[in-house]
Amino acid sequence: QSFGNYVLDGRAISFPLVLVAGQNTIEIVCTNAGAVPPAIVELTLSNVSSGPATQVSRALQPGQIDTVIVTAP
Repeated sequence: QSFGNYVLDGRAISFPLVLVAGQNTIEIVCTNAGAVPPAIVELTLSNVSSGPATQVSRALQPGQIDTVIVTAP
């Protein structure tokens, strides 16, 4: 399931993401690193029973993918 493209400009972005019971894999795809690469993304999730609820993707360059795995009850 894709949630579209978001421009990360330092402001927080919030959108609903329903985690299924068990393991969930979330991919962060860097399509553009902006004026000052690399891209840094902080992802904060709620309802996580395993895996860090807050994860940071650092040094993403265009074309790179970071994978986050969390478990929900």
